[in-house]
Amino acid sequence: MKGFEKAVATLVTRDRRYPAAAYEFLQEGLLHAQRICRREGHVTPSELLEGIRQHALAQYGPMTVLLLSEWGIRSCADIGNLVFNLIGAGVLRARPQDRIEDFSPGFDFHEAFRKPFLPPGAPDVPGVR
Repeated sequence: MKGFEKAVATLVTRDRRYPAAAYEFLQEGLLHAQRICRREGHVTPSELLEGIRQHALAQYGPMTVLLLSEWGIRSCADIGNLVFNLIGAGVLRARPQDRIEDFSPGFDFHEAFRKPFLPPGAPDVPGVR
């Protein structure tokens, strides 16, 4: 993991939007996605996003949105930025058809991370995208 840590140290100085914790979270989500898909190699953006969603809910529960926001992750597009930063650093590899835009549609953070913890019948709050 030394290579990952070194790359992240460089990335956080180049792209100050995301701290090291955001990259560590992404790495954990990627490992979870690979377990779900039962493969060690490449996962698609949608598979990665689902793995990240499941991992975040399991690890952080109702605090997910707050923690991700602290790490600069406010939408699936941010996850794409993190992934492509790691690709640019040589930590991850992309297939020719992989595009950063594939992360943007993703899911709505309100639906994914807040709504599961609202009591039944509670008024809905504006979504966080």
